[in-house]
Amino acid sequence: MGVMGQSIAAVDITNENKCDFCSAKCCQYITQEIDAPRSIHAFDVLLWQISHNGVHVFKDDNGWYLLSMTRCDHLQPDNRCGIYEVRPLICREHTTDGCEYDVGIDEGCELYFQTHKELDDYCRERFKKWDKRFEKFAKEQAKEAEKAKKKAEKKAKQKAAKKAKKAKEKASLSSEEKALKKAKKQAKKAAAKQKKNEKTSTAQPIVVEPA
Repeated sequence: MGVMGQSIAAVDITNENKCDFCSAKCCQYITQEIDAPRSIHAFDVLLWQISHNGVHVFKDDNGWYLLSMTRCDHLQPDNRCGIYEVRPLICREHTTDGCEYDVGIDEGCELYFQTHKELDDYCRERFKKWDKRFEKFAKEQAKEAEKAKKKAEKKAKQKAAKKAKKAKEKASLSSEEKALKKAKKQAKKAAAKQKKNEKTSTAQPIVVEPA
């Protein structure tokens, strides 16, 4: 058979040559482990995060994760690494054995959410009071506002009482100072009078009686 008539053998893809046929799927996203969400509030936070473009949430055997679809800056046009010799340790630990080329990111996950609606529907099934969280939040906000108001009023009363006490102490001190000043003045006046009397007594002529 001629060249045109020859059958083209299928390429045997192995772990060693797999990257040559891949679009660098492992370099198109990052993940961050998070604490397992349990409360309505925790899931509401996840709902906010997943509302951003390219942010997913998933749970696998290792726990809960945030996933952000974002291409690595060091990828070259041929999907090769531009800093291969100094690539991070996490990149060195990653192997092609059962990698993203073989298994999709969402495959093998117990839970995987890509959109606000997917997570919102899950939360509605998980929590009976999911749709009542806004009403509860409003009540809690009103309660906190009332608490803050009472605290401010109490603080204002304490401040006013402290100010009144200070004013009273100042007034009392002023009265004592006035009394002390008056006493000093009187003592000074008495001392001057006594001194004058003593002087007068000394100046009197001595009368000698005739023998």
